[in-house]
Amino acid sequence: MDKETARKALLGINLVVGIMFLLFPKLSMRLYGLDPEKDVGAAYPVRYVGGRSLTFAAMLSDDQGTDVLTKQLPVIAGVDATANALAAMTGEVPKRVVVLGALTSGLATAFGLASRP
Repeated sequence: MDKETARKALLGINLVVGIMFLLFPKLSMRLYGLDPEKDVGAAYPVRYVGGRSLTFAAMLSDDQGTDVLTKQLPVIAGVDATANALAAMTGEVPKRVVVLGALTSGLATAFGLASRP
């Protein structure tokens, strides 16, 4: 995959996740196995992650931002992997959620590395 295609894929993933999590947190929570009526406070961190994804999308919309973001990608991927590992070890969330999170962050990492300058 060439760098430009990888950058566009990463931009698309972050736009979709960002918009969905920021504007539709209850739907996003259901996809991750949370009950939005029972776990009302979880909407805040879901929206927070949406904002993070939209920030990444904005950075990926130009070459300079892409350079900065992809240089930091190993740190971002490490933090995401740590969150997934802790969720898996503690059993705080269903395995399906851990797999979904690992898949999403794995794809983002692969596209990010492919888009590096």
